[in-house]
Amino acid sequence: MPHALPPEKAQMVRGMLQLVMPHPEISTKAKVSTRQVRRIKHNIIHHGTVRRPKLSSQGRKRLMTEEMEEVRVFSLVCSCSVCLLSSTENHRNTLMKWLIFFGMNSM
Repeated sequence: MPHALPPEKAQMVRGMLQLVMPHPEISTKAKVSTRQVRRIKHNIIHHGTVRRPKLSSQGRKRLMTEEMEEVRVFSLVCSCSVCLLSSTENHRNTLMKWLIFFGMNSM
C-alpha cells in the first residue's frame, strides 16, 4: 500500500488548486501525480477537506445490544453466593426470563 501524502504537500496542492493552476503544472511543482491532484480536488468539492472523512462504523457489527450487556452485567453481579442461597427467587426468575428473551446463556 502506498504511503499517505504528507499534510504539507496536500496543503500545497490545495493552495495551487485555489489559484486555478492546471493539474499537470500542480503535479510537477508539488511532485505528486495528476491522479492525486484530481483526488484532492474531488475531496475538496465533495467533503470540504483534502482527505475524505473516515467512515463512522467500521469492522464487525456488535452481536450484543446495550440492553443485552446490561442484563449480562446484572446477572453476573447477582450470581454471588448470597443471591444463590437467598429465599427470594423473584429476582432470579426475572433474570432468567431476560437471559432467555435475549438468547444468552447463563454464566
